[in-house]
Amino acid sequence: MYIRKRISKKDDSALISIVLENFEVSANRIQGVLDQSREVLIVCHDDGKIAGFICYRFKINQLILIDYLVLDQNYQGKGITRSLQPAFEDFLVQQEIYFIYALVDEENKQGIESLKKLGFETVYKINSNFIIRKHLKRKVSDSLSVRRLTAPRRLSNR
Repeated sequence: MYIRKRISKKDDSALISIVLENFEVSANRIQGVLDQSREVLIVCHDDGKIAGFICYRFKINQLILIDYLVLDQNYQGKGITRSLQPAFEDFLVQQEIYFIYALVDEENKQGIESLKKLGFETVYKINSNFIIRKHLKRKVSDSLSVRRLTAPRRLSNR
């Protein structure tokens, strides 16, 4: 498995099909979200077949709001998201993104539970949607600047 960036003309029909398998939403709405996305990252099998994707439109300072995090139904429950989570989070931290937010419909109980297992927490409810978030930790090497200390020069008594 690997993650790559979206090639819209090549990928969009497969991405729309995956979302339609999982959610009750129109193909036009999905295409609109994809077109407006700041980033669409595709999850592929080693043979290049698309297994799922994640996309987000908004990046505000160190925060993103995820629109879709979805896997083809044939790949759900096989640990794919968990296995790719470190690579995705490293990608975000390299871009100085430390907070991930998403809206999840309250009826999407499987999605909510899956995200909780990945370290997300529910922070608020708006109508029939939960706002969930995850705070990514900076790597020690990212947050500290370490330099070798030298002995201070002695002051001369002239």
